[in-house]
Amino acid sequence: MTKKFLAALVIAFVSLLIASATGLVAQPAFVTAADSISPPASPARLIFIHHSTGENWLADGDGNLGISMRDNNYFVSDTNYGWGPDGIGDSTDIGNWWEWFRGPSGSTYLAALYAEDGQNSSYSRMGSSPGGENEVIMFKSCFPNSDLKGSPSDPVPAIGSNPLRGQSCGSAYHTVANAKGIYIDLLEYFRTRPDKLFIVIAAPPLQAGTHAGNARAFNNWLVDDWLDGYPYSNVFVFDFYNVLTSNGGSSSASDFNWESGNHHRWLGGAIQHKTDGGGNTLAYPTDPGNDHPNSVGNQKATGEFLPLLNVAYNRFKSGGAASPHIDSVSPASGAVGTEVTIEGSNFGSSRGSSHVSFESIQASQYNEWSDMRIRCLVPAGALSGNLKVTTGDGASNEVNFVVSLASVASRFYFAEGYTGDNFEEWLCLLNREDHSAIAQITYLFSDGSPPLTRDYPLAGSSRVTVNVNRAVGAGKEVSVKLESDGMVLAERPMYFNYNEIWDGGHDVMGAFEPSNRWYFAEGYTGEGFDEWICVLNPGSADAGLTFRFQTQEEGELLKDGYNVPANSRRTFKANDILGSNYQTSLAVESSQPVVVERPMYFDYLGRGNRHWEGGHCVMGATAASHRYYFAEGTTRSGFESWITLQNPGLDAITVNAVYQLGPGQGDPVEASYEVAPASRNTLFLAGEVGSNKDVSVYLSSSEDFLAERPMYFNYRYGSLNAQGGHCVIGGAGVSGEWLMAEGYTGGGFNQWLCLQNPGEDEAIVEIIYYTQEAGALPARSLVVPAKTRATVMVNNNAGADYQLSTVVRVISGPGIVVERPMYFNYGSGWDGGHDIVAMRTI
Repeated sequence: MTKKFLAALVIAFVSLLIASATGLVAQPAFVTAADSISPPASPARLIFIHHSTGENWLADGDGNLGISMRDNNYFVSDTNYGWGPDGIGDSTDIGNWWEWFRGPSGSTYLAALYAEDGQNSSYSRMGSSPGGENEVIMFKSCFPNSDLKGSPSDPVPAIGSNPLRGQSCGSAYHTVANAKGIYIDLLEYFRTRPDKLFIVIAAPPLQAGTHAGNARAFNNWLVDDWLDGYPYSNVFVFDFYNVLTSNGGSSSASDFNWESGNHHRWLGGAIQHKTDGGGNTLAYPTDPGNDHPNSVGNQKATGEFLPLLNVAYNRFKSGGAASPHIDSVSPASGAVGTEVTIEGSNFGSSRGSSHVSFESIQASQYNEWSDMRIRCLVPAGALSGNLKVTTGDGASNEVNFVVSLASVASRFYFAEGYTGDNFEEWLCLLNREDHSAIAQITYLFSDGSPPLTRDYPLAGSSRVTVNVNRAVGAGKEVSVKLESDGMVLAERPMYFNYNEIWDGGHDVMGAFEPSNRWYFAEGYTGEGFDEWICVLNPGSADAGLTFRFQTQEEGELLKDGYNVPANSRRTFKANDILGSNYQTSLAVESSQPVVVERPMYFDYLGRGNRHWEGGHCVMGATAASHRYYFAEGTTRSGFESWITLQNPGLDAITVNAVYQLGPGQGDPVEASYEVAPASRNTLFLAGEVGSNKDVSVYLSSSEDFLAERPMYFNYRYGSLNAQGGHCVIGGAGVSGEWLMAEGYTGGGFNQWLCLQNPGEDEAIVEIIYYTQEAGALPARSLVVPAKTRATVMVNNNAGADYQLSTVVRVISGPGIVVERPMYFNYGSGWDGGHDIVAMRTI
């Protein structure tokens, strides 16, 4: 260590003591009674995983980190390019940490890492090893890792579907969300090694500001949020990024020990993480074309890091101070301004800089703060979700708190949902008004867990996507109740590899309200089909269920004695309740209002031993109708389309059909069908209109009935090939406006719109796409001739790589019917398709 640098450190620590005594320093962010900046009492073995920036930081005369750690009683070793088994030392990007700690060769790499006692770069260190394994594991990615794409608000993928695993920072998958997913998963390993202290060094900043805001958000998350609820003291984050984003006026002048600037340091007896005193880019470049931090920046980082390293080590050895813990929150919900009482332990005798947060919003008004009790007011802008207490000893457990909506303008319910292995569930939300709205989502579970409520803000005329797996955790059977203070539309796409043999996806529009009665026209319990019934009971009383299976083979078969507890959901397998080999419709009766869906998974053999594997799902109908419309339908090669007709009544009925063909394919075809009472009929579409037709269907009867249209396919378009099936209940009428919340035109997805005009005149329509990426796109226009259908390829019509919602509106002419089939190769190769009839509004 140079005399100049040693003097700077001494002056710094003396200055800190003086400033603390005179009260001239900013209020510290974190205070822990057990914290100490004293070096280890006996030599501690430390290994540093790094590349060139770390090499410079360690070097004598540059960052002086190596000699400074030596003088703080650490025996330092390091890895560099080319180190270790498989040359894993070459790979230190964020995506590579999965390989080191969680990948299939991780045990090999870590065994070598823990044993390593050599130097792979130049710095001064202790003359001999104290023996044993490395106890402190310090690792850092280099500055290119600060070029994080995406958005900080993007949903974080489960590690099994995280495409950043094993990838370099040059990958298109190097996004904020994927990087968060990597670090979240690392904790699963770190919690198994309480004998090791893991020090995360944030990647240094870049000079370019292209994605600097993302880097700032990510590193703030690492320091402030990543370890929330983590129960051990064996992980610590040093914000190397932040320290290097402010200087003393030029890149050759340090702001070390300044009150202003950006810092992560020990100040006034506490850790301070100050991020509001500079920019988001590198303040200490080696030169304008070189993003390696210079020696001035490296020495600032050393001066701020060493005391924190000692704090982390002392916490690690002592087990850390007791974190706050919440026992109860009363009331459990309330509007902004409501006083909330929090009871628990280890809150501290006075508040100081401690705080209560409602999701990301901190309370500002406190009526009481003691070690076991806090009273505060719900702050303006608070969102439903996790309430927690943060003190200098860490963050408490999280308790769900619901911020009451001022009013409710729209509601949706979903009975089905699963976040277990090989299932990924999403919610797509469209705010169809030009002002902002809150979507308040309550997740209800089958395992007895209490409901979980979270708020999701939506800008005006926008769409938002929610990752349900991330919101509720893995392995949950989950239903959803959504309420909003605006006119919000909700869909729930799910993608799966069912039983690890049948992959695909399905999608439904939410139900508007619970009901005591639900109908389904389709159902099959034969070979290669698993039929399920998902029931959500959002009420306060248990619901008794009766299943009326109306079969093609034996008429109605009644099964009762089933129930769903209040504020819960249950799943029933029709194959087990009814038995095998039935073509069946279903009427569900309940003693309490409930919501019912019917997912089905299959290996479809069809008319030619097809083996098209997948799944489809429909939200039931709460009432039968006299008419149904289907805009989609085809008998082209690679498609097998069916119509199932349910007669829930006590008398036989006649259903009349008008099949409207695509342009140039012929005149409409008419037919009639008898359906026995409490029974169902099945129609094969190609048998009714012939092959190679695009078909829309209008069905009518003088009596109530229900109609569904299952379709199975081996879809081929361009480079996309997808096998599976989808199913919808027909639209009960035409409309001048249709809404869809889900939509995606990115790689591996084909999205279509099918527009049916059953009227006597042409319809002129406009299509408006609301994208997550670019807001509302200019309206597209289209003419749909009378008594026919039109098909729109949305990838071409809207453009590529949009997450979008869609509104189809009739400008002149008769009302129409709209469906939105989508075909995909999702994620790691789950192929299939799903379809919905859009929601009509006028």
